[in-house]
Amino acid sequence: MSDSRTNWLLLINAALGSFLAGTASRIFAVSLPTVARSLDTTIVGISWAVISFQISTISLSLVFGRIGDIYGREKIFGLGFLVSAIGASLCGLSQNVFQLITFRFFQGIGASMTQSQARALAMDSMPKESAGKAQGFMTTAFHTGVLVGPSAGGLIIDYVHWRAIFFFLLPIALAGMTLTLLNLKRGNRS
Repeated sequence: MSDSRTNWLLLINAALGSFLAGTASRIFAVSLPTVARSLDTTIVGISWAVISFQISTISLSLVFGRIGDIYGREKIFGLGFLVSAIGASLCGLSQNVFQLITFRFFQGIGASMTQSQARALAMDSMPKESAGKAQGFMTTAFHTGVLVGPSAGGLIIDYVHWRAIFFFLLPIALAGMTLTLLNLKRGNRS
């Protein structure tokens, strides 16, 4: 990639990873009372599903950042989309609160993988003098997901089912995996 041109495919994919992580972190929040009733638990019990996601996302970001430096950022980034998709699917299929807590932790691992790589990939996608703009794109993408998540979650719970909030995330993750593969085929990243 030329140092003076923007790799839009990579930048859009990095933004998609940040958007997915932001959405996944908040889409579940509005459903807590509904999910607690459905899984026959308390709000305190179901809140551990929120906490487990945050614990895995926060605690593993540094680890996956380093792994991305060693084995290739885009490979870890693409794998993060896959882990997020599997985690979201498992959350949607959870039959009890323990399963949901465990699968939310797993989903958080995927979010950690994408989040830890997205900012570096965004900076790689743009000329060096546009590093601030690249970081702005990532911040905007993440916080757009944070804003969209609760509204989308509320609508999905009202009109479909609480389990569908997790399946809502699948097309976003699949789009991210597809863009990652396209970018890897183009030879833009290792």
